[in-house]
Amino acid sequence: MRVGPDTSYEKISLVPEYTALQELGRSEDGCWMLTLYGRWHGWVSMDHLEKITQ
Repeated sequence: MRVGPDTSYEKISLVPEYTALQELGRSEDGCWMLTLYGRWHGWVSMDHLEKITQ
């Protein structure tokens, strides 16, 4: 998960496998998802996410 001002985002946390994230939005190119994880709001690369369907 990356957070920061402007375009200088720093890695703040690794999201463990099988973690449910709340989606808050996506980047215009669809490569990043804005998420809520614990008390953090940040960006997670879509390359590292897997969709879970029920």
